Amino acid sequence: YAMASVDLTERLNLTGGVRIEQTDVVVSAFSFVNEVETVHPEGVTQIGSLPFGTSDILTTTGAHDYTTILPSAVLRYELTPEWLMRASVSTNLGRPDYPDTAPISTLSVTEDPLQPGVFFAANEIGNPNLEPFEGTNLDVSFDYYFPEGNGVVNMGAFYKRIENAIYGFNEDFNNFTFQGVTFEQYQSSTLNNADPGRIAGLELGVQYDFINLPSPFVGFAT
Repeated sequence: YAMASVDLTERLNLTGGVRIEQTDVVVSAFSFVNEVETVHPEGVTQIGSLPFGTSDILTTTGAHDYTTILPSAVLRYELTPEWLMRASVSTNLGRPDYPDTAPISTLSVTEDPLQPGVFFAANEIGNPNLEPFEGTNLDVSFDYYFPEGNGVVNMGAFYKRIENAIYGFNEDFNNFTFQGVTFEQYQSSTLNNADPGRIAGLELGVQYDFINLPSPFVGFAT
């Protein structure tokens, strides 16, 4: 991380910086296959093993690495002793939660009671290839400080562009083959990065310190 600050004029200050982050992720986990539950028309329930030909606990691994450069710049201008303007451009990074990047797979399978050998499956899968979300932020604010030094009024506007936001995705397939077994219906639930999004808004804040109140209430603020 590097930062520098320079006074362009007596009232104008520019502060800039850049942060570089290198991330290397290596994760390992287990895929768990639930046992088959078959409910027959007579109401009899049977539990049996899946015809995978392997153990119901499967080891999986994943790896991901990336480098992120995060610059920022803040401009501060003192319009008058009471009025202060700030404008900034900044970037930020948000990594996925560790459980979401683990290549965990939980497969729940049910056999059709009316059609032996026909299976339905729902699979929850982690995604080790998730990209971190990155934000580019534009902010402008005006602050008015009360001459008595007992409060401030903040007015601001912001615009943010968010890339790689993380959302849950569900997909449904028919006659899908997984680990050598064909499922009549197969549902996959995982997390993926979405298309870029934007957020804009206005902010208003007021803080007032009651410095003229008698003790012990002096200093209360709202």
